[in-house]
Amino acid sequence: MASYSLSFLISTSCASIIVADASHFSPSAAALALTYSYLIPYFLLHFVFIMNMIQVCLTSLERVLQYSDESVSQEPAWHLPATDPAPGKWPTGGSIGFEAAELRYRPDLAPAVSDCSFHIKPGERVGIVGRSGAGKTSLLTLLFRIVDASAGRVTVDGLDIAKLGLLTLRRAMSIIPQEPLLIAGSIRTNLDPFNRHGDAKLRNVLSRVGLAQRQDEDILDADVGPGGSALSAGERQLLALGRALLLESRIVVCDEPTSNM
Repeated sequence: MASYSLSFLISTSCASIIVADASHFSPSAAALALTYSYLIPYFLLHFVFIMNMIQVCLTSLERVLQYSDESVSQEPAWHLPATDPAPGKWPTGGSIGFEAAELRYRPDLAPAVSDCSFHIKPGERVGIVGRSGAGKTSLLTLLFRIVDASAGRVTVDGLDIAKLGLLTLRRAMSIIPQEPLLIAGSIRTNLDPFNRHGDAKLRNVLSRVGLAQRQDEDILDADVGPGGSALSAGERQLLALGRALLLESRIVVCDEPTSNM
């Protein structure tokens, strides 16, 4: 609005000067002056656009400098050789224990989970029920150590997960989220991104979840599109379910995994 007001004042002033002292201006000079005065809004808008882009770029730089500052808390180590179990040796049962666990997303906030204690035995299927904001997802946040417990502890097969590397912990569990994360590429890439399994096993998993019924020349090479846009919402969830089956984890966490099926 300020740019339009400034342009109006300049254009009006230019026209007023030409009308008041018309004898000193030739028709061509007057027309040229008025034409350029009317172009001022375009150049001002372009200038404002460039200034906004500069501000956005400098904000990105500010964030990079902020996160590179050593005073900002960093994610825990991915590997702790002194305490991490050998690959494939843990968990053997898959028991989960919460012992007076407390979660605070920031030190100045009230706890999202307070004094939570329960034990899940190996092989048990447990459902967590509650209204929105009750803390269901916060329990998963503690289990995957997205945020560490501010008090108490969480154990898997008797091991305190706070003493394990993040990669060791998270590779031991599978999650089927309500909104599956898919990347642009083929079904093969999304089902087995690290190429650890053969085609026969991938097709078997797809058959178990019902995706092998799609009429594709080769389902493994079918393109899922950006963010899985080539698949329906239900097919995206089935693909996430197949990914969890392929991992064969002792612990499988489901967050409304069939809401779109």
